Amino acid sequence: MNVTRFILAVHCHQPVGNFNWVFEEAYQKAYKPFVDLLERHPNVRVVFHYSGSLLDWVRQKHPDFLKRLKALVRRGQAEFLGSGYYEPILVMVPDRDALAQLGMMRGALKKFGLEGGNGTKAAHGIWLSERVWEPGLVPLLSKAGVAYAIVDDHHLALAGVKEEDRFGYHLTEDRGDTVALFPSLKKLRYAVPFNQVDDVIRILKEFRSERPRTVVLADDGEKFGLWPGTQKWVYEEGWLERFFRELEKNRDWLKMTTFREALEQTTPLGRVYVPVASYEEMLGWSGGSFRNFLAKYPEADAMHKKMLWLSGCIAEAKGGPRMKTSSAASSLRQAQDHLYMAQSNDAYWHGVFGGLYLKHLRRAVYGHLLEAEKIMDGLHSKRPWVCAEEADFDADNEEEVSLRSKGLTLLADSNRGAQLIELSDKGTGINLIDTLSRKPEAYHGKLAGKKNPVHASAGQKQMPLSIHDQEQELQPELADLLVYDRTRRVSLIDHVFSPSASFQNFARGTEPELGDFVEGDYQARVVRGKGNVSAVFTRQGNVFLKVGGNSSLTVTKKITLSKNVRGFDVGYRLSNPAGEPKSFLFGSEWNLTLKDAHVNRIGDAQGVSWFSVADPALRLKISWSYTREARLWYFPVETVSDSEKGMERNYQGACLAFLWDVHVPARGAWEVRCAVKIESADEKSQS
Repeated sequence: MNVTRFILAVHCHQPVGNFNWVFEEAYQKAYKPFVDLLERHPNVRVVFHYSGSLLDWVRQKHPDFLKRLKALVRRGQAEFLGSGYYEPILVMVPDRDALAQLGMMRGALKKFGLEGGNGTKAAHGIWLSERVWEPGLVPLLSKAGVAYAIVDDHHLALAGVKEEDRFGYHLTEDRGDTVALFPSLKKLRYAVPFNQVDDVIRILKEFRSERPRTVVLADDGEKFGLWPGTQKWVYEEGWLERFFRELEKNRDWLKMTTFREALEQTTPLGRVYVPVASYEEMLGWSGGSFRNFLAKYPEADAMHKKMLWLSGCIAEAKGGPRMKTSSAASSLRQAQDHLYMAQSNDAYWHGVFGGLYLKHLRRAVYGHLLEAEKIMDGLHSKRPWVCAEEADFDADNEEEVSLRSKGLTLLADSNRGAQLIELSDKGTGINLIDTLSRKPEAYHGKLAGKKNPVHASAGQKQMPLSIHDQEQELQPELADLLVYDRTRRVSLIDHVFSPSASFQNFARGTEPELGDFVEGDYQARVVRGKGNVSAVFTRQGNVFLKVGGNSSLTVTKKITLSKNVRGFDVGYRLSNPAGEPKSFLFGSEWNLTLKDAHVNRIGDAQGVSWFSVADPALRLKISWSYTREARLWYFPVETVSDSEKGMERNYQGACLAFLWDVHVPARGAWEVRCAVKIESADEKSQS
């Protein structure tokens, strides 16, 4: 039998916007103890990848740890992989941004003394965020000087590579550019650290062959101490210590090496053309392609398209006449940095990890996007201003309407109910309607009522299950929250209900609509005034007031933004072109990311002409002042999502619906106007 080369790669990452205590917990439970143990076993070699957001945190909170990592690299015990600095999905960002982020990471590794292995200037490789691969990546990686990338053996399986031919690396090519692909083996990923050490060594022995082989295990560093049950199992009960000892003990046939050495000392196994791919679980969550998350979750798509828009604005500004001063160039670089941080992938998708369901991660994305937007606004003008633009902001082949001032950004989708899909306060960096609708997830039905065996028996000790194998228990109180929305939870959603409609049915999404306005197509026009701009949306739709029949109703919705006001006005006009009167319940729905105890329950209030919601944690307050008294329905929007720690209840926002008993005479009209005000809030703010 030939000597088997073994590459152990550990990927460590915390997303932009994650809580400081999560970074610290991961450091104390996983990252630090792993290195503590590695330093005591000098014959064990590891390839590390630390994301830029994690490196930044370590540099600020534990700078001595970077020195320890540098020492491991200097003595040839560790090697570091590059990546996009803030862990973007490379195929989801413009090439100019992907190249910049790849360059940033390479520069950071050099700055921290983590570049190179054994003191050599060897080939540069990367960790692919979420192992998302598309064939078009090859020219981009080649241009960035990337010689190799890490994928899963599943990627090669999709390309038709037999199991026995996945021990080493293949070359892939696109239009003459080449990149080497190293596959991480699923059998090892699922065994480490969730099987006994002897079983892992047995698997490695099974991989031995009469011809030289390179075996790769590349997986998350968090599984060594942070995943449920692993801290006790891996460190307190000594699993990793035993594993390292066995690796040293079996050095006669198992040679620990690195990707760079393997690339330099072995030959490729052949050429392969890998289709669009990621790891198996990801493909199940996304429906075959990571891009499908943007179709499944319009909330992710909204962030993504705003990111693309801002990237274009920044790219267009480069080299322009306003960039000739050093201060302007510096501001542009700051805007770019915020853009790159907003490209951190975690908030754009959801699987077993919270991701998109975690409001603080979405808030971080919007925070950086809005900071970049504010900087770009400052380059445009220092004085108060207001503008309106009709453009296809979300790449759906239909135009939306944007109203922007120095302090606010409003975006309305005229082809989907003229709904307000963004309401951003640039001063605080918060999109006030950054919420998430309640969606059916595969695990909602599959996991209902099942027990959660956190550990499986292994002799006298209890070893943890991989998070992909755990069955999560759905608590009865969570089961009550499994309510699904028929439309996205945004604002200015127009409803027509029966006068006998109930707020309980509305909260559960079962109250039938009598009109076709919620997601109907509105005609849009922009009106530019002196110091203000307006978007006027009109739909000649239908109300279904009789069995087997319907009658037309015209809804006109006008949104006005003024340059000197931290707020805006909304006006409704309901016109009845028919020769008979109409009576119904008309509602205007708002969904807000704010959390206020006064509306954190289901309720129904009467005679409301003024109302406010205040969130002291965000220091924001929004208030409505209507010209007609309304009925107010309100309830908290809460979702149930899977996570590495089990099923979670996540507060997404507050839903408020202002409703009026409307009687529109034959060929008559009904009107209501509202002034919306946004202001700072503190703990004394009341609703």
